[in-house]
Amino acid sequence: MLKPSEVYPKTKIAEIDGILQGLAAQKALEEKYLASIQRGDSLFAEKAYDGARTAFLDGQKLKPAESYPKERIAEISKILEAIALQDKLEDQYQKAIVSADQLFTAKSYAQAKTGYSNASALKPMESYPKERMTEIDRLLADLAAKKALDEKYQTMLANADKLLAAKLYDQARAEYVNAGLLRPEEEYPKTKTGEIDQILSELAALKSLEEKYTAAVATADQLLLDKNYQQARTSYLEATVLKPAEKHPSEKISLIDSILTSISKQKALNEEYSKALANADQLFASGSWAQARLEFLHASGLKPDEQYPRNKIVETDKALAELDRQKAIDDQYNAALSNADKSFEEKKYEQAKTAYAEAGLIKPAEQYPKTKIAEITTIFQELARKKSLDDNYNETLLRADQFFNSQNYDQAKPEYSNALKIKPGEAYPLSKIVEIDGLLAEIKARDDDYKATLDRADQWFAQKKYDDARTGYQNALGIKPEATYPKEKLAAITKALEELLGKQQLYNNFIADGDHSLSIKDYFKAKDNFQQAQLLFPEESYPKERLNLITARMDSLYRANKSFYDKSVAEGDKFFNLFEFDKAVDAFTQASTFLPMEKYPREMISKITRTIAENAIADVLNSPVTITAGEEKQFSFTPVNIASRKNNFIYLKLKNLSDKPFNILMRYGKDKQPNGGVVIRNLSTDAKVNERLVSVRDQDLWYRADNNWISLYPQGGDIEVSFIQVSRAK
Repeated sequence: MLKPSEVYPKTKIAEIDGILQGLAAQKALEEKYLASIQRGDSLFAEKAYDGARTAFLDGQKLKPAESYPKERIAEISKILEAIALQDKLEDQYQKAIVSADQLFTAKSYAQAKTGYSNASALKPMESYPKERMTEIDRLLADLAAKKALDEKYQTMLANADKLLAAKLYDQARAEYVNAGLLRPEEEYPKTKTGEIDQILSELAALKSLEEKYTAAVATADQLLLDKNYQQARTSYLEATVLKPAEKHPSEKISLIDSILTSISKQKALNEEYSKALANADQLFASGSWAQARLEFLHASGLKPDEQYPRNKIVETDKALAELDRQKAIDDQYNAALSNADKSFEEKKYEQAKTAYAEAGLIKPAEQYPKTKIAEITTIFQELARKKSLDDNYNETLLRADQFFNSQNYDQAKPEYSNALKIKPGEAYPLSKIVEIDGLLAEIKARDDDYKATLDRADQWFAQKKYDDARTGYQNALGIKPEATYPKEKLAAITKALEELLGKQQLYNNFIADGDHSLSIKDYFKAKDNFQQAQLLFPEESYPKERLNLITARMDSLYRANKSFYDKSVAEGDKFFNLFEFDKAVDAFTQASTFLPMEKYPREMISKITRTIAENAIADVLNSPVTITAGEEKQFSFTPVNIASRKNNFIYLKLKNLSDKPFNILMRYGKDKQPNGGVVIRNLSTDAKVNERLVSVRDQDLWYRADNNWISLYPQGGDIEVSFIQVSRAK
């Protein structure tokens, strides 16, 4: 020291020491603030919202002017409110479904349908109530159709019976046939149809006999007038054969005989008789029955006393009658077969089977009707087998869907597997098994997160770090709101703090923290503090008033943003189903900004991230690398197999190291040749890691070229890149 006694140097040294101490204090404050923010971001990412809120509050207390902690606290408040609202809606929906299912089982279909309609109104996107209402409509329609069929059948029978009694046989037969078509298994219409057919057959035979007799007499009378005695006598003889009791033909035959006797000689008569018999016998032997009959009639007319021609006439009539009978049988058989074949071609198998059976009764020796009946029986068996298979498949799916809808995934998965065994080619049960595997994985991840959160909270509780432990148990409740253990431990913490601070002081702390949180619009944090205060002094009105105010403000926020939220979710679902994951993430992220309390957008973002991770095909970077502004950094990787280049995404984790927004140019290529790229925009300036999905699915050179590098070029600021991965949608 040159001049130890001088005051000025000592004064400046002291001033410098003060400045250095201030700078050190400012650095310590900044480090403590960043630690609180990082802890809050980490807990938020783990969905430990209460702990995250506490961390962000700590950061806000350190740097009240910073906006980021306030934004995150407000976002957490919205998320917690949405979780409570969703649980209430789910409880109302499940109660409505249980009640409707009980009414359905009791076959009270109208009341059940009302119950399902109420459930559907609560959750319009759920398919189960709509499916049940459709099934009820079908059951009611089936019952009405069966009743209408029975009434129509009875009406037809009554009408047919009346027509039969009135001897209106054709109309009655048509009614019985129609009734039989409605109820093929009933015997009565078939029996009555057979009776009418017998009556009509007898009436037709009588009518035919009368017509033949009248025609024979008319012909004979005309021939007699024309003096054609032999032909007239033949016609009269035919008339006597048809109606032996009639006198007119016999009288005319006697008259003709008298005339012929007087004009014919016996020799000529004998010759003509012999010739007629010879011709008749020859025709009879060749089966020409009608012509043979005429010759026998002629011979009998020549010699009426001869028995032989009369016997042959009777024999010929029998042969002709047999021909007529056989023709009628053939006509009836062919008509029945025609109806049966037509019904078979139209796949009206019941009607066809009845018609083939009718044909078989007409000609029992015919094999064709038996063959067709056997074929129809085989068809019925195959239809029954297919129906049984479909019924078994549908019943198995119904059980599986019921288990799935009640979240009994361990029971639902075997049922979907059983459905696949019944119908191996069906896509629906396979898709549900894949969905269940994903849900079970999510449940396991949730359970693991819950256990890890509880373990940390238990450690803090054992160390008497009650604030940290409270945050941990509240985070655990955020994961599993139905769990009792965290609630018991929170009560134990309150009791411990009450013993340490005193009940009144603890109450005052809760009120102060609640008022502060409410003033910065951290509604969830404020609500928690006022609820804790209310538990300490239930008779106090102030916590109740504050809680009512918080509820009103949160409801107002929900109503104001719900339509925007729904629109963003719909867009996210659309892009997700199209495997456009980058656009889906953007839409779901936007939905979370409208209603941060809603779980669905975060769950879908997690699902997309998990799908991308599970379908990774190339890891490009796994450790942090800093890239300065204006520098292009290239990262090499092994080219992706061409079979795996469809629906590809580049998954990046980036951090803006500057205090201003700027763009990043991402490019890819092969060796020294760039083949494509995209501009990454809107990188946040809060030093937070940004996860980005960049789609290259529509870039032709990504698919066709064996690209082996990806580069990043920040335009206007420094960045840190910690992760680059090539993945695909599925």
